[in-house]
Amino acid sequence: MRRRSTRLPLLRPAELTTGQRALYDACGAPPGLLSDTAVARLGRPGFDAVVFIVIHYLALGTLLNAYDVPAGRAVAWLP
Repeated sequence: MRRRSTRLPLLRPAELTTGQRALYDACGAPPGLLSDTAVARLGRPGFDAVVFIVIHYLALGTLLNAYDVPAGRAVAWLP
């Protein structure tokens, strides 16, 4: 049995309200010169990997902050 999708339908930019369009315009692509330079140096896969790592680092920091995870105690690694 195929499961029905509960996702909202995607809207075309022409179908957005004024408020939605302002948000849409402020969000889509990274700044041109910065991303173009990064892609030229790293290649598209490298650029995508950096973005992926940064997003996960930010998410982890947010989770640790939200749940007030303590830093822990110092551990002696060498005897």
